[in-house]
Amino acid sequence: MRDQLMDHVRLALLFGVIFSAFLLWQAWRQEHDPLATPQQVGSLPSPGLPAADLPPTLPGMGKPREAILSGEPSPPGSGQALELRTDVWRGRLPLQGADISYLELPGYLQHPNPGSAPVVLLDQEHPYVLETGLVSPDPIPLPTHHEIYQVAQAVERQEQVAQVRFMWERDGIQVEKTYQAQKGQYIAEISYRVRNTTTQPIRLRQYGQLKRREGEPAQKRFVHTYNGGALYDGQYEKVPLKRLQDGQLERSTRGGWVAMVQHYFVGAILPPSGETNQLYGRALSKEVGVMGFLGETKTIAPGGEIMLQQRVFLGPQLQDLLPKVVPGLDRVVDYGYITLLAKPVFHILHWFYKLLGNWGWSIVAITFVLKLAFYKLTETQYRSMARMKQFAPRIQALRERYAEDRARLQQAMMELYRKEKFNPFGGCLPMLVQMPVFIALYWVLVESVELRQAPFVLWIKDLSEPDPYYLLPILFGVSMLVQQRLAGTNTTMDPAQARIMQFMPIGLAIFFSFFPSGLVLYWLVSNVISITQQRWIGKRMARHASHAAT
Repeated sequence: MRDQLMDHVRLALLFGVIFSAFLLWQAWRQEHDPLATPQQVGSLPSPGLPAADLPPTLPGMGKPREAILSGEPSPPGSGQALELRTDVWRGRLPLQGADISYLELPGYLQHPNPGSAPVVLLDQEHPYVLETGLVSPDPIPLPTHHEIYQVAQAVERQEQVAQVRFMWERDGIQVEKTYQAQKGQYIAEISYRVRNTTTQPIRLRQYGQLKRREGEPAQKRFVHTYNGGALYDGQYEKVPLKRLQDGQLERSTRGGWVAMVQHYFVGAILPPSGETNQLYGRALSKEVGVMGFLGETKTIAPGGEIMLQQRVFLGPQLQDLLPKVVPGLDRVVDYGYITLLAKPVFHILHWFYKLLGNWGWSIVAITFVLKLAFYKLTETQYRSMARMKQFAPRIQALRERYAEDRARLQQAMMELYRKEKFNPFGGCLPMLVQMPVFIALYWVLVESVELRQAPFVLWIKDLSEPDPYYLLPILFGVSMLVQQRLAGTNTTMDPAQARIMQFMPIGLAIFFSFFPSGLVLYWLVSNVISITQQRWIGKRMARHASHAAT
């Protein structure tokens, strides 16, 4: 077997090629999978959508009265909005619809630079908005998200809670709509108190939906993270816009939830868990989709009232928070096909972060743990390299002897390996074992909001982005050169191969300059540990050889 297969640098290069092919395949699948999310960004939806963006007509329900939606002029002051502020939210609620139409997350900046603007999650201009309201199977007026409310109470701020209340009344039906958000939480509780002052019973259903144009925000290099709708009815399911364009989606389930997912952040509507809800999704245009729910039908007797509630989560995909919000919400953190390995890698990293207080040092710590776990494999690799170095003169002699007969050279080398009981693939396994860990860490770095804009030291301000000064890739290349020199396997190659291998660390350093700095940090620390292990194992073998000789 050709001796270059035994060189760890070439294994690293092979790994880089395989990893690149994996990423290219992911990108190709994103573009060609019929269930993938389209990335094109078109124009804003046409203004003629008012009736179309209500919940779908379902069995037992009549069509909503369009005259209520668009046939009446907007009352004065319909453009006014109230501010809803907590320590984690900066939102606006216009009187039309009385829903959050704009939301900033002050704890998350668009860029790590000082003075950067906060991330905008909801924005009516994109559009990406929350819409809630009431509908009826009967031809009666109810406040949908197109109706104009009145302010019943300006924003009330207590120590832990911010609350705002709206009123709506027509034809003997009174609706009090309340938004309540608690300090430190990305959840708002939305409640409707509905009073029936008529002489007839009324039927109604509450709904909530997220309407968004897909394709925002821009994707990171080398990776397309999921950006589209999702639902949970006991099983998590992605619902990209392209799928909705082929037909409306409807599911009936106990509890459940619907969401719009994007890189790092999620908006989710959480219906009452004890009721049977209708989850739905549909496309309003080529660019705009809706994911929503329709609650159970409720009946209010004459003179009676009823209370309806739903919740909405609008915030980051924090993995220790999402499972506490509602079952299954943690599934929006999607590591793809490597999830089974990436999840444990993240949790180990998170444990070190709580201990050390820095994600960069957590990466260093997990590298030490992995190297310790793979120590026996690594020892086998370096013993194999050391023995290969001992064979260098004999292999060189075989090269000179069979310079004109390549087949005979390979046969002679295999005979040498059998005679010395030497496995030429002994150094391959540690590198192969590290490959899935490397890919898992890559996905943890690019998909986990916890590591978004996470600083390390000095110039590394964001471990999820490439090193801006390329110092880590350069140090990585230097470490590869040192490993090459220590291994000494170039002495077993022909001169042409040896010259090519001298440039491999430079090529790998350039390749790694495009990857997240946290990933390069992991590989650099791994190399430094490997160099230490390599020297120590080499010295041990030299001592044993010396003792054996005496």
